[in-house]
Amino acid sequence: RVSAEIHQQMDGVLALAEQLGRQRLTPDGEACLASVVAAADGVRRIVEAGRDLKGMAAQGLSLELAPVVLREVMDEIQERWQPRAASAGVTLLVSFDGDPGAAAMADRKRLLQVFDGFIGEAVAAQGRGAVEAGLFAQVEPERVRLEGRVRGPRDSGWNDQDMDARVRNIAERLGLEVALGAMLARNVLAGMNGELRKEANAGASETAWFAIDLAPIPDEVEAPSEDACRAAH
Repeated sequence: RVSAEIHQQMDGVLALAEQLGRQRLTPDGEACLASVVAAADGVRRIVEAGRDLKGMAAQGLSLELAPVVLREVMDEIQERWQPRAASAGVTLLVSFDGDPGAAAMADRKRLLQVFDGFIGEAVAAQGRGAVEAGLFAQVEPERVRLEGRVRGPRDSGWNDQDMDARVRNIAERLGLEVALGAMLARNVLAGMNGELRKEANAGASETAWFAIDLAPIPDEVEAPSEDACRAAH
């Protein structure tokens, strides 16, 4: 109940901010309004992540499968993360490798949550420089193989610690939103029987590599068109 009320209050704040945004404001007023919107969005994401984690702990991971064009997942990642990365002084490089029309039965929201968790952790830890996020999709007769990579600074927050200690470590250094997102991404990936490993790179960076097997779209289900996906999202 409390989380629902907080979410409702933040929706009200964002609705009011949208109305104020239509007014003629001074540059200082616009900057203040942008800060309010960013803060309200952050609180709403924290509430949603906490509620999702609680639901997963009680009932397991729920999936709503539908045909998804996989390249468009990365298009959405770029649209939602580039402004946030830029405001943090980080350049986000997003790529997709595979058939541009490759599609699978997937829960689009869950795929985004996996990338959100690893990208958020990398952007928050980077400070300056670049973070790379890529997805490779390979369509096979019995499955669609996804391999994701997020390259950022090396993070010891998940090494040799239990889950609670890891979350506290990241929350202290990078904030609660990043910590919950990182935990949510790992839980979603585990619930989808995915693989995860960290690959050390030259210098002080590392790559979070993960893989998920998805089901191909059955013949009786119509594959999504790009126009339909854009309209839905």
